[in-house]
Amino acid sequence: IEIDGQLHSIRDNLLSFLQVARRKLGFVWFWIDALCIDQINVAQRTRQVQQMGLIFSSATEVIAWLG
Repeated sequence: IEIDGQLHSIRDNLLSFLQVARRKLGFVWFWIDALCIDQINVAQRTRQVQQMGLIFSSATEVIAWLG
């Protein structure tokens, strides 16, 4: 997929989610932890994981894909 003009590889289950969500929900903007958190940067990943409770509890809508 393309994010901010750069191509990123994603897993098949995430691609499936994005295709279904866009078709059925019409959404085009998503916060996806696997893409929005630098998975290689352990310090950033640790900080973000610690904030996930606040992120999800503050969200207007949360979608879980078991895919």
